Amino acid sequence: MSTRVEIVDPVQYAGVASHILQAAWTPPCLYYSADYLSWQFAFPSDLPRVGAIAYLDDRAAGCIAVTARRFGTAREAFAAYVLSFVAVDPSASRRGLASAMYAALLEALPRDTPIVAFAEPGSIGEGLLLQSLQRASFRHYPLLACRAVGFLPRPGTSARSSVVEEAASYEAFAAAAHVSHERKTLWTDITPEHWYHYRQDPRPRAMLMVHDETGNPLGTAMLVNAEILSPQGVQHVPMLDSVALGEPTPDSLAALFEFAATRAQPGSAVIASNLSYVDSALLRTAGARALPSSFNPHAFVRGPKHVLETAGALNLEVT
Repeated sequence: MSTRVEIVDPVQYAGVASHILQAAWTPPCLYYSADYLSWQFAFPSDLPRVGAIAYLDDRAAGCIAVTARRFGTAREAFAAYVLSFVAVDPSASRRGLASAMYAALLEALPRDTPIVAFAEPGSIGEGLLLQSLQRASFRHYPLLACRAVGFLPRPGTSARSSVVEEAASYEAFAAAAHVSHERKTLWTDITPEHWYHYRQDPRPRAMLMVHDETGNPLGTAMLVNAEILSPQGVQHVPMLDSVALGEPTPDSLAALFEFAATRAQPGSAVIASNLSYVDSALLRTAGARALPSSFNPHAFVRGPKHVLETAGALNLEVT
């Protein structure tokens, strides 16, 4: 059997990637619908859209892609790629397709654009990721692990001094943004274009603002109705992501979880996949509990020195 890898515009191959990803991942996992992947691949950016499809003879059997994002620190904002959606159909395993896709994709990217990627700790996929980026002359910077937490509302919760509400406009959302100037965290930078795109998520997504009882801004977050594929089918789980609190407190965290719980089915937990910059003691006090699932985020830089090299954590949603 012959193999080959083609560089593609991933938006045009979302249906192909959806089929491969659903074959490769075992439930419970994210539901990689074609609509969801099309939305992920189409984030607005000056960076080119790049993906790769691996073929076994003439059958598409592997996929990989980068999606464009923006990050900000206390000093500057910059564009970067998030490398994700890596999968090989189990029927085509052990043929070197993943390594070949990494090599082709990394060769096709703009040389000095930094990359962020998530991987399961200690997995074969994480090892291949690190080896592939090293071969392509990227410098590697591990970030704080992203451990998922869950929250179940309890009856008789106390009154909150923190208030959460949905933002009606980008201007209101931007005015509420109040992230820490601590230089070790990379924050998701929401431009007007990204605000609009996030609101086009085919899964319902709400853009949230957090402020104190006098109206002073405390930060922002997003709430998405994530689609999880289980043995029983597709289930909808409220998930907090891109939580950006300048000075997180048990009260502001609990207010976010409790707001999210109002959008959940009765008895359903709220999930947050990445609060790595928040102290675990604060999360426990807010009523959240660690879940078994975790991911290692990795940052990669090739070329001149970059501000990303000083990062210790980030608040991006796990993809």
